Amino acid sequence: MEQIFALDIGTRLVMGLILEKTPEGYEILARAQKEHRHRAMYDGQIHDIQAVADAVKAVKEELEEQIQKPLKQVSVAAAGRALKTTLGKAHKTEIFPMVWEKEEVIALEMEAVQQALRDIKTEEEDIPYHCVGYSVIESLLDGQNLTSLVGQRGKEVSITVIATFLPRTVIDGLTAVISRVGLEMKDLTLEPIAAGRAAIPADMRRMNLALVDVGAGTSDFGITRDGSFFAYGMVPMAGD
Repeated sequence: MEQIFALDIGTRLVMGLILEKTPEGYEILARAQKEHRHRAMYDGQIHDIQAVADAVKAVKEELEEQIQKPLKQVSVAAAGRALKTTLGKAHKTEIFPMVWEKEEVIALEMEAVQQALRDIKTEEEDIPYHCVGYSVIESLLDGQNLTSLVGQRGKEVSITVIATFLPRTVIDGLTAVISRVGLEMKDLTLEPIAAGRAAIPADMRRMNLALVDVGAGTSDFGITRDGSFFAYGMVPMAGD
């Protein structure tokens, strides 16, 4: 079974998990945490690269000792008060009905994300933004809303996503820390997206639910409706 190293670089704590996927879900094999020696982060933004790297290194080494194997790749969830969210849409029409496989659906989702990124660039011309995750809000097949398009047959598909973006400086800070401890970033997502997928199962997202994650430096929000997360937000007001 493939093992996953998941890392949460928080304002006060760095926490790491080693997980293994099982038929029932994910099993936690090891966990470790380390508090920053001094204030090295503010509102989800890394200010002292070396201090944060020291905390990440301590967590990495403790987990390696627990599982008795070196760690090379890590999955990270990002935070930041400068979060931008926007909708992106993409559609495709075929002459004849076809079966929409996973690859075609993902390609259409990426097209919708690219549309959202173009909108962000138009609004924020001087600040480079990086996509840190997205959620599909609506999937239409021949005008009918479906939970998943994979394996469905039809001529016309349309996908709407909510895409989330953080300034490139936030991502560059995370990348610098990860590389300093000899790790490669395997996956990157947004903290409320990761928390939402873990805390609110898909069959509960048809209810109007709000996920609120109060950390030390930021509070993260995710709101569900009609089977999906349709809004994300962050504010620099939290435990501090």
